[in-house]
Amino acid sequence: ATLCLINVVVLLVFLGIVFYVFTEEQFTPELVQLLERWRIDIGQNIKYHDRNSMTSLTQRVCAPKQYQVEMSSQTSNLIEEMEKYIGNSVIFNGPSLVTVSLLLWTLTVIADLTQVWDLSRALRALPKGDATLVCLADGDGPALKLTTIRQGRTLWLFCVLLFRIASSTCLLVLGGRFLCVFTISPAEILLNTVALEIVLNIDEALFVLAPAHVKKLINRIEPLPSPPRCCRAGTRDLQPYILLALVTLAVSVGSITSLSRVHQTVLDARATLCSGVQDFVYGTDAFLMVY
Repeated sequence: ATLCLINVVVLLVFLGIVFYVFTEEQFTPELVQLLERWRIDIGQNIKYHDRNSMTSLTQRVCAPKQYQVEMSSQTSNLIEEMEKYIGNSVIFNGPSLVTVSLLLWTLTVIADLTQVWDLSRALRALPKGDATLVCLADGDGPALKLTTIRQGRTLWLFCVLLFRIASSTCLLVLGGRFLCVFTISPAEILLNTVALEIVLNIDEALFVLAPAHVKKLINRIEPLPSPPRCCRAGTRDLQPYILLALVTLAVSVGSITSLSRVHQTVLDARATLCSGVQDFVYGTDAFLMVY
């Protein structure tokens, strides 16, 4: 019970951190406006004109491989990240990487939910009694078999499974948004995908803290038998098709609601910084006249 409570607290804290910190969009219309002001006030300003290369700061920032940028390194790094994200290929680019990451994350969560569903079916099929009985299993070895489970314990286990379903569903939604909006760096997107999977294994990590006799009992007990699915003769099992539809729906919703908006904002940000005429500068005289 203590480890279960710790697991619940850790999951709730992680969900809160992801919701309040890691789901905020980095590329917003406000950022595009700030970049527009940067180009007007700084990028094309004569104060930052380089007389050796005869280039404006905008030209040097938008072509970091061609010019040495002595200032606005943050803007220059941002342009490099946007170029990597947009890419030169229709398929092999940042949005495609995010889509694949969404697919892998969705499959991971769906697999976890499937295990929870199979465990709930096995619990429903177990005989109920006034006490929980564990007996020696048939066959060789000291294996144990759960033959009867107390009704109150069954209710407690179902509450735990319901929390697992709710937390996994929240992780699916928040994790998908986290992958779409938090960063456009391909390397960070890959690392974030791997990091999300660790959260689903918190319960296994906490099992290290379980007493030795509990670990020994869990290792000796046989897996619960899963009852067969009821299918009419001549009909197909619909579960694979349902899971495929759920995966397709989750990836599509994530791509439409978050990924497409971020991609368009990145395109707008790059166009704001580097499109149009760059090889000019302006200044103001003592009378605030532009020249």
